[in-house]
Amino acid sequence: MKENKFLSIFNYLKTDIQYLKGIGPKRATYLKSRKIYTFYDFLNFLPINYLDYTKIHKIKDVKKGENVNLIVKFEELKEISYLKRKVAQAIFFDNTGEIVVKWFNYHLPYLRRILKKGREYFISGKLNIFAFYKEIIHPHIQQIDNFKREIIPIYPEIKNFPQKSIRNSMQILLKEISEDFEYLPEKIIKSENFPSVYKAYKEIHFPTSNDKLFELINFTSNYHKRLIFDEFFFLMLAVAIEKRKKEILKVPPIEYKGEIVEKFIKNLPFNLTNAQRKVLREIYKDLKSGKVMNRLIQGDVGCGKTLVAFITALMVIENKMQVAFMAPTEILAEQHYLNFKSIAKDIPVTFALLTGSTPKKQKVLILNDLENGKIDFIIGTHALIEENVKFKNLGLNIVDEQHKFGVKQRLSLKQKGEKVHTLIMTATPIPRTLTLTIYGDLDVSIIDEMPPNRKPVKTYWFYERDYQKYISLIKDELNKGRQAYFIYPLIEER
Repeated sequence: MKENKFLSIFNYLKTDIQYLKGIGPKRATYLKSRKIYTFYDFLNFLPINYLDYTKIHKIKDVKKGENVNLIVKFEELKEISYLKRKVAQAIFFDNTGEIVVKWFNYHLPYLRRILKKGREYFISGKLNIFAFYKEIIHPHIQQIDNFKREIIPIYPEIKNFPQKSIRNSMQILLKEISEDFEYLPEKIIKSENFPSVYKAYKEIHFPTSNDKLFELINFTSNYHKRLIFDEFFFLMLAVAIEKRKKEILKVPPIEYKGEIVEKFIKNLPFNLTNAQRKVLREIYKDLKSGKVMNRLIQGDVGCGKTLVAFITALMVIENKMQVAFMAPTEILAEQHYLNFKSIAKDIPVTFALLTGSTPKKQKVLILNDLENGKIDFIIGTHALIEENVKFKNLGLNIVDEQHKFGVKQRLSLKQKGEKVHTLIMTATPIPRTLTLTIYGDLDVSIIDEMPPNRKPVKTYWFYERDYQKYISLIKDELNKGRQAYFIYPLIEER
């Protein structure tokens, strides 16, 4: 019964926001511009501040700069001149003193209609001291008959949607939810000492006490922690489900034949590091398991990630499958292509470069050869995910600096084949907890060793005004037979 109630509330929260009382189609357009599409989105539109009307102050006790709440009697209203402009000024008092209230933008007939001598009012605002008397400018004011000692939530501004209307709609929404709306196991709630999700929302939107007001304003309350936990819980749950789906997918195991790979490694002018060998063993374990590989290689610039990727590509190519290597820029794609070309001499592998700058005639030939299986290894940019790029038997995707690509781009490349292995490289240091969160669907390998005798790379930072200085420095390095490059920020490639 409780489960049915939960599902009923869950489905209710998926309702389009325009159907919530007090909103309608017109206001819904403003909410949707703030990415509030459903009742659930609106429920998560949290206050950013609160007005605490539970504390009532006395005039004699309040100090300059404080936000004060007073219950006072109205004495008189008059219009005065101040700095060549008209100002409405009212006098209020309690049994401890007198206070002045001013309005610079006002409608005098309205003020005269609502303010009656001797009647009590609740006024709230920031206290100022002017000419030795206490004053509040443009206060919140209401008759004592309508006053409630409560804490009022303040929400981020939404066009054509007043604060009072937001509060009214939120109260309506909360009335439709009950304690039955709970999805975390009781064991987790108890171990983390969390409130129910219903209580968390209710206390954040409409606090029943000012005891935790400081924490609520700073988003550090236990109620906020509960909602933050929920967000990460469901993120990790989704990641775990996706990872499980990939583990279930069966693919033909990749056999290590060694003919091309061994020849490639033997021709290298240096030895692989122990860290590179360790990561290659982890990769091959994935490839021969019969499950789809999804692995992230993390390591500093110069540690040899690309070489590991090249060797992995050759393992797959030996099994009569194609490999796609996607880099974020044309410069980087061309660099990978030329590097592979220089170290893959005498290796029986056909490879090509495909970018947005590839001439049309050459591109047609590459696409035709790729679809017919004549190209084993294609290196390129976003051009690889274009609709007209087709493979005969894509077996492995390699993505360099994955954080520079969107999720859809990565998936687009993966969908070029059936049950494709994925190898991702990044030089961006990622803490373990962040790795689990962002790359939770991937297994992580770390190359934590630099090749021996590697000379340190010197990095300089220049402003544009120092153009001649860094051009001169580059010329000096080139004249010494060394290499140099500079990075210039750009918005998009031309």
